[in-house]
Amino acid sequence: MKQPLVWFALLLLLQVSCKKEELAPAADLGYAYYPTEIGHWVMYEVDSVYYIAGLRVEQKFQMKEVVQDHFDDLEGRASITAIRYRKKFDASTPYDQLPWDAGYLITATRTAQNLQLLEDNQTYLKLIFPPISGKKWNGNSFNAQDAWTFTYTDVNKASSLASAFDSTLTVDQSGLNDPVINTQRGKEVYAKHVGLVYKTQTVLNVQGQDTSGTSFTMTLKDFGN
Repeated sequence: MKQPLVWFALLLLLQVSCKKEELAPAADLGYAYYPTEIGHWVMYEVDSVYYIAGLRVEQKFQMKEVVQDHFDDLEGRASITAIRYRKKFDASTPYDQLPWDAGYLITATRTAQNLQLLEDNQTYLKLIFPPISGKKWNGNSFNAQDAWTFTYTDVNKASSLASAFDSTLTVDQSGLNDPVINTQRGKEVYAKHVGLVYKTQTVLNVQGQDTSGTSFTMTLKDFGN
């Protein structure tokens, strides 16, 4: 009579073990910080300054990015295409009465290890997974530009930038900086299930009247699916 009881006990243990495995939460690797669902969109207010031959030019516009399609790249990796649209600021006409331009294409590849973004024929290593505070990498490791050091600072933290989000991560960016001549710095903030919600970047070469470069800030205005 004891043998059936032993088998019954083993069966119960097996069932409990299986339930524990089913209930174990999956590791959060940070993929939700860059959504790839078709139709997902984000819209930003952009304030920028351009320096051309020492002349300072201010420009404001709205930008909207919409995930358009999924495809496999030449290496067989799952990737997306997205369209970026713009509306240039017009002091005499509200943004909602202005048309979006024709837009231009960007592509992104989100692998198990990182997020690579192709824009203006340059590939940038935007994020690495999983995000760990203090982790550093070269954001230009996939192109021929000078190295930019990207560093995770705040990870999975609440933020009030642009809007209130429970989970965000911040990437500080630093290039070849010289206190007198060159300034290359930036910051990007991503929110779970939204994507990029804030970005600021300054690239300046100060040479008296021949100062050149750009400085801009992108702030999330709205998003949806």
